[in-house]
Amino acid sequence: QQMVSSHQVVTISYLLSQLQADETNVLPTETSKIIPLLTTLSDKGLILFISNKRNQDESWIVVQKNMLLERVAGVLFAPEGFGEYHALASNTGLVPISLIIKCFPDLDVHMLVEFLSQLKLCHLIDSTLNIVDPSQTSLDLSAGNGYSLFVPALIKEGRPDSFDP
Repeated sequence: QQMVSSHQVVTISYLLSQLQADETNVLPTETSKIIPLLTTLSDKGLILFISNKRNQDESWIVVQKNMLLERVAGVLFAPEGFGEYHALASNTGLVPISLIIKCFPDLDVHMLVEFLSQLKLCHLIDSTLNIVDPSQTSLDLSAGNGYSLFVPALIKEGRPDSFDP
């Protein structure tokens, strides 16, 4: 499983392995018992817990959500001329998942899509332009497979000639 450097994002399986290795640990070391704790911490805004419905042990814990958001937003929303700028979206706000994978090779694409969706920055859409729930268990984003992110903030529109209320 891919991890982000400095442990910005970890999986439950990674967390549990660390807890089991710590002799002074008092936290639960079973997935079913730690999920309620992670959910509570997420509800309080201390972490972001993203449940992986395909495999609960591979659910994501975003520990440093501000750093991850800064990094991802820095690429998604950087204006032309900035070092982080990538020509990701057309003027429609559609960003192919294959481009997201290229821009963030060290991040799990499912985690990234869930992260951006939970923060209401985008919607996952399929090739027929239908909104898709990113937590679907059968969803395979690993190669893009025709999926895109619709990022409304990336819609580029020219300045109107006049304003008629």
